Amino acid sequence: MKEAFWAPTEYLIALHGESALRTDFSNPLGKVNYHEPFLGGAHLGIARHTETLLGLVPHTEVNVFKGSPGFGCHWGNQREDFPGAIKLGQRVFRQMAEPADYLSTDCQLTGRQIAWGIEILNLVQTSDKKPELVHPITLLRVAYGL
Repeated sequence: MKEAFWAPTEYLIALHGESALRTDFSNPLGKVNYHEPFLGGAHLGIARHTETLLGLVPHTEVNVFKGSPGFGCHWGNQREDFPGAIKLGQRVFRQMAEPADYLSTDCQLTGRQIAWGIEILNLVQTSDKKPELVHPITLLRVAYGL
């Protein structure tokens, strides 16, 4: 099964390796704080492909952060687990709250949880614009100017 499955960023990097991926990006992304998916990210190599792919966009800085956001499937979303989940994810929330143009992760649920943690802990920089939470594939659309 693993041989038949391609993560989107893995597929695009394979195309790039065959010189079949357009890299005429029209928009830089600036600074992207990217969270490596906690479940599946490391052993599937998703983060490595995403970091490489976003790094192809000129004038783009990708900062990769690892660690548990404190939530796992339904754990942490239950009322009784929520305070513990916020406490567990504090390190990741603080890292991802560092000034950036975008926050991104391949896992949309994780992205939403990180955004909650940043908001709950009041880590948003009021003097800076609030970074937008955007999936890596959507960031490519922005970079292409589509």
